[in-house]
Amino acid sequence: MARSRRGCGVWLLFWIIIFLTLLILLVSNREKIKDRKWTKTFSNFIQKKMPGHDKKADAIPSETIRVTLYFVKYIESKDKLQLVSVPRDLKTGGTPLEDTLDLLLKGPTQKEEANGISSVFPANVKVKGVSVKNGTAYIDFNSEVESGVGIPMLQARLYQIVYTATQFPTVDRVKILINGDAKKTFSTEGLSIKHPLTRLKESPIF
Repeated sequence: MARSRRGCGVWLLFWIIIFLTLLILLVSNREKIKDRKWTKTFSNFIQKKMPGHDKKADAIPSETIRVTLYFVKYIESKDKLQLVSVPRDLKTGGTPLEDTLDLLLKGPTQKEEANGISSVFPANVKVKGVSVKNGTAYIDFNSEVESGVGIPMLQARLYQIVYTATQFPTVDRVKILINGDAKKTFSTEGLSIKHPLTRLKESPIF
C-alpha cells in the first residue's frame, strides 16, 4: 500500500513537472512572438520616420521660390545701360543666394532678350563660393568675371551682382572676391572694390 502511494506521488510529481515545463515553453514562445512583432513594427517605424534610415530623406528637399534677377537694358535716348529687374521662379536646394547668382549668370531668357534685356557677364563666369556674415555677402568668382573693358559695362556687371544679392534680408552689402582674394580693384579699368558695395542711392544707370 505504501509503495502504491509512493508510486502515485512520483507519477503526480512527474506530470506536474511536465505541465510546468510545457507552460514555461508556451509563455516563452508567446513572448518571442510578441518580441518579433514589436521588433518588426519598430523597424518599419524607423525606416519610415527616421531620416538616417532612408536615402531619400538624406537629400535636402528642394523648394520653389520667387526671386528677382537684375539685368541691363540699353537706353538709346540716354546712350546708357540701365539696371532692370526680372522676376523668376527658382528651384533651390537650400542655398537660395548662391542658386540665384548661378541663375543670374545663365542670362536672360529668349523672351527677355526680345524685349531688349541683356547681361554684361562674359562666358564661363562661375561662382566659386558664397558666405554671409554680419550682413555682408562674400561672393567669390573666378577670374573671368573681370574680363572685358569699358567702365559703364563693368559697373553694370558689379551692380547686377549687388542688386541681385541684396534682395535677401540677410544681405546688406557685397564683398567681391576673385579666386578667394579680396582685391582692391576690379579689372584693368581699376574700379574700386576695396570696400563692400551697396545699392546706389540714385537710379542704377551707367
